[in-house]
Amino acid sequence: MTIKNGLAAGATKREIAEVIWQMSMFGGLPAMQKALEIAQSVFAETEEKDA
Repeated sequence: MTIKNGLAAGATKREIAEVIWQMSMFGGLPAMQKALEIAQSVFAETEEKDA
């Protein structure tokens, strides 16, 4: 939901990925990897709707 809201607010996919990467220092690498997987699925879902 947060990723969708970020995209709707005008954040780019790269900006979202960079924020997730930064959170690895606080949440750890496993959390970052899971978040990137979720982000990729949201990005794919958004591209399907735009097509």
